[in-house]
Amino acid sequence: MSFSDRVRLQDPVPHPRSSSPFSGEPGFPKSSCPTDFAAGAIGPTALDGVREKRLVQQPTANPCPDLRRTFVGAAWLSFQPIILNAVSVPVLAYIIHRLGPEAYGQWMIATALIAACMMLPNLGLRGAFVRAAASRPEGLEVALGEQLGLRITLGALAVGVAIGCCLLLGYPGTVLACVAISAAGLLLTTVASTLSDALQAKHRLRTIASVNMASGLLLTGVSLPVAMLGGGPAWMATAYLTGPLVATVAFTITVRRMGCLVRVRWSIAAFRRLLHGCRHFAAQQVLAACSTHAESLLLPRLAGIAELGFFTAGALMATRLTAFSDGLSTAAYPAMSRQFADGNRHGGATVVRYVGVAFISGLLLAILAAVVAGPLGRLLFPTQPELFIDVALITVWSLPIVGVEFILSGALNAAGEDAAQAKAGVPSAATSLAAAVLLVSAFGAIGAAWSLLLRPAIRCLFLAPLCVRTFRRNHAALVHGGLTP
Repeated sequence: MSFSDRVRLQDPVPHPRSSSPFSGEPGFPKSSCPTDFAAGAIGPTALDGVREKRLVQQPTANPCPDLRRTFVGAAWLSFQPIILNAVSVPVLAYIIHRLGPEAYGQWMIATALIAACMMLPNLGLRGAFVRAAASRPEGLEVALGEQLGLRITLGALAVGVAIGCCLLLGYPGTVLACVAISAAGLLLTTVASTLSDALQAKHRLRTIASVNMASGLLLTGVSLPVAMLGGGPAWMATAYLTGPLVATVAFTITVRRMGCLVRVRWSIAAFRRLLHGCRHFAAQQVLAACSTHAESLLLPRLAGIAELGFFTAGALMATRLTAFSDGLSTAAYPAMSRQFADGNRHGGATVVRYVGVAFISGLLLAILAAVVAGPLGRLLFPTQPELFIDVALITVWSLPIVGVEFILSGALNAAGEDAAQAKAGVPSAATSLAAAVLLVSAFGAIGAAWSLLLRPAIRCLFLAPLCVRTFRRNHAALVHGGLTP
């Protein structure tokens, strides 16, 4: 899962009652007739599924094998972007230096618009696909084709929205050109992420990391000479298409070698079924996308494009170093889905372990980033490094909080609490958006930095009580059912 940075939304998965392209959802008994799910039949609740499955399946005695496998997968997914960043961040620093705050800010406006629209091709589809494919691999080929058809369609809609927003906001022609070029990257990333989800469900995390490494190195190798030759924002946007293009080709070849044909399926009925399953998450993801990119969209209007350039450069370490948390949550999600599907009584303890690892690793990375913030600011902006340093020293402390947020969100989705998390996501996203507007309006780039720090903390405050209730309730159900050893 990469370009969305990594909008870094861990897509919520559909509510357990939603239909699936497979014969059943993890944690639920199989339908007596496979077409029941295709027709959108209503399934049992998450807790009922856990109870029923526990009647015929003994709990896993020890979650350690899954933990070890998860940590190995997390290591591949985490250290790959960290190693890649060791190469690409100096190149990006050179690009920032060559473009200057104004041109770099124009490029970042286009990037923020595209990133904000990346939620449209997903709409909660990614997590649902991974969870279902991990549990019912026999239906992978059909489900993959339906996912590709729907996500490409939604991706085309996202492109139109991004270009329309650029025109309505009256951004300069350079920004419009960058948006139009980056739109091709959005479509390529949509296809690549869908294929990557299929590999994630098969726990082919090493393959995902290798492809991301190769595409990232090629992107870096192409963007450096473009910067050296004096290419502007539009040329940089073009250079950045090489990454998703290579990833799409490589993932397609890998999935085909896995024995799964890659064919786009266009089915209105299937699209309706999949979108119906995501109805709980549409409002949540729209608000989340707006709050996530509120700083980048508000700053150029309220404080100028140059101010945005300083903010995005200063927040670079905080956004790039979330790689470990992202890798850990990505690797842990299939494992937690299997544990909760089997009614494993160790599920809550497993989540606590993941939270501890995510927080400690994020804290260590934040300390390291704070140490290098000063020298890096003086290197990038020798004449005015103060704003860069101030933004960096604020935003890096979001790293441990982001790690906790990802694990809590993934655990709730894996436990089948999709609708409950969607409801909690609406007020948390609205609160984050309001905080961003107030802070950016009052303090400019510094306010944007505080907004970036507060956003994961606000979300954790809404998710933590829900997690406590969920895991207490599931454990109590198993105990009262007389099913624990």
